[in-house]
Amino acid sequence: MENRNNDAKIFGENLYKGAVVDSAASSYEMNVTQSLITSGTFTAPHLFWPVPGVGIPGDMKVNSDSWSERILSDNKEEYLRLIDRENLLQKFKNGIHSMAIEYMVNDIDGNPVWLHQSIHLSQDPHNGDVLALIVIVDKTEEKLTAVQNERRMLVIEGLTAEYETVCWVDLTHDNYEVYRLSGKLSKAFGDVLKPSFEESIHLLADRVVYAADRERFLEHLSIKTLQKVLEQKQETSFTFRGGVMGEPLYYRAKLVPIHDGLGELTRILIGFANIQEERANDGRRQLVLETALEQARQASAAKNTFLSRMSHDIRTPMNAIIGLSEIAEAHPDDPEKVEDCLKKIRFAGIHLLELIDNVLDMSRIESGRSVFREEACSIRELIRSVTELFQPSLRRKKQTLTLNAEKDVADMLILDKVRMTQLISNLLSNAVKYTPDEGQIRIDIHNRKNAPEGYQGILLHVIDNGIGMSNEFQNHVFEPFEREQNSDVISQNGTGLGTSICKGIVEAMGGTISVWSSEGTGTVFTISLDLKIADHESAGRNKADSGRASILARGTVFGLSEKELLMRETGQKEKTASDVKPKGNYFDRPLQLLLVEDNELNREITTELLKSKGYLVESAENGRQALAMIMQRERYYYDAVLMDIQMPEMDGYETTRAIRLIEKPEDRKLPIIALTANVYSESIQRAKEAGMNACISKPVETGALAELLNEVLDSSQKGEEA
Repeated sequence: MENRNNDAKIFGENLYKGAVVDSAASSYEMNVTQSLITSGTFTAPHLFWPVPGVGIPGDMKVNSDSWSERILSDNKEEYLRLIDRENLLQKFKNGIHSMAIEYMVNDIDGNPVWLHQSIHLSQDPHNGDVLALIVIVDKTEEKLTAVQNERRMLVIEGLTAEYETVCWVDLTHDNYEVYRLSGKLSKAFGDVLKPSFEESIHLLADRVVYAADRERFLEHLSIKTLQKVLEQKQETSFTFRGGVMGEPLYYRAKLVPIHDGLGELTRILIGFANIQEERANDGRRQLVLETALEQARQASAAKNTFLSRMSHDIRTPMNAIIGLSEIAEAHPDDPEKVEDCLKKIRFAGIHLLELIDNVLDMSRIESGRSVFREEACSIRELIRSVTELFQPSLRRKKQTLTLNAEKDVADMLILDKVRMTQLISNLLSNAVKYTPDEGQIRIDIHNRKNAPEGYQGILLHVIDNGIGMSNEFQNHVFEPFEREQNSDVISQNGTGLGTSICKGIVEAMGGTISVWSSEGTGTVFTISLDLKIADHESAGRNKADSGRASILARGTVFGLSEKELLMRETGQKEKTASDVKPKGNYFDRPLQLLLVEDNELNREITTELLKSKGYLVESAENGRQALAMIMQRERYYYDAVLMDIQMPEMDGYETTRAIRLIEKPEDRKLPIIALTANVYSESIQRAKEAGMNACISKPVETGALAELLNEVLDSSQKGEEA
């Protein structure tokens, strides 16, 4: 009798297993007592594939640990606790024979799949071992459906949030289902909600709708009108007034046709929204819309003007570059003509680069992304250092430049040296450019009274006796790309952005800039600023290098004194690429450089330029490769590194920091020069903080690079000798 009962039990369990397993993606049997998977069935090869060292029959823990590595959801630990042998034995002992868990894995193609894993425990009647049937079912479709339904409801909730009452109307059966009902409406007019939609609408019109609007209300919500909305498959809306006494309230009804499950249009979603506040704000909204429309028109006009002028200003040097290149190619046997073309191509390229730099700088200022780094600085020394940069041009045009500063103007002020240098340089550049030979230029600094306590108010005038401006142009002088339309101005290269950039810098510093000019007489630019007076400690710390802030220099050596910087930037004569020669090191051999640059063409060009200067050059495609090359070479193999900033794997900053941590001290001190297309002050500061010795902008000028290398190596050698 006992055997017959056991047979019946086994037969029933097999029937259950068969029914469950048929719909499963995988099922397998396990002897929990012996920690052994005895058999398995897999019907979803995209989910289950062979793993080395894991098989069936096989160890239960090895299999479960391997499978758990594929679980992507946050319940991996819960899965491991559930499938643990001791846990399953304890569950069976406590009378718990079924349990389940859901989790997510990726299929063989990397797609997320949700699985439902159930565990059914039983006992072997022959030896008493605890057995487990594991069934895994793919629940992805159900999960996606549930998520989609939830999203649909969230969308409906969001789209109908402004409506006090929302209902679904089935025109075929003249009934409706209320999705949302205003509490006020439900309490006051609940008795009008009849099973028939048409009957309810008529009752609602009589009880709720303002008398003058009832006919229109009923017409819009009649079965005939709603059927027309369905046929046209377009949503529509109308307004009406509610309330039967006193001032009416304004409502909007919106009608949206809805597809049923078979794609047929049989239902309409109707929402009723209180728009009383909206009506009250109509006047203000109309004003806002009109203002926005006018601003859009102005923006469109400004965009068209910008594109038109950019097209002209960019095409001018580009046409020169392309045309001169064709002329040079057509005369390969005429060295003089080819040399002339190359000089003009270089000049056009420099002009194009100036245009791009100014446009980018203007964009950063207008978008508020321009970073200002304030520090103590001598205003007099800064202006003197800027004027030194223009000495070659002043000598060439035999112009006189004087600087006058009132004695009662505080000297050490808190400001951004780079931006102040750029500001004065732009104004001084225009003064030099538009003042005839032997003309007079003057920079005056006056004490502007009534500045806040702790601040120095200054009035800075840049004055020239040049060609001046027309009254009409003075109204547009600070607008981007605006230039005076006369032959004296058009003949000069310019982008029309210098004064716009000045205005952006001054306003970002909380000041104002203005202009006075008269044609044939000259021009005066006036800047008014309140600058914080530096305390004694910060003034002493920064006075030594207060003149080092010129972002206009193509190369910047970190740590040079003011005198050394001015000697490099101005010197006694203008230097060309051929004037600068590379220096040897202690062993009187050509310098060995490591060029780190990810762009193949830039790498090739820079390598050739350096070799033409007499340097030995090796190159690396990225920071990781450069670091390996430095560590593999013998001591003092490289004399300097030219480091690009933006690179894959390891950028220039990260690579420099890694070099500064190398075990060999001679490699840690290796001079590193940043090569960057981003010459803004924050980028230069980042290069300095990363441990670089100097920075030079792209495209690289051979003369500036050779000179910068000499100075960096001189500085490095002096440091080692000390």
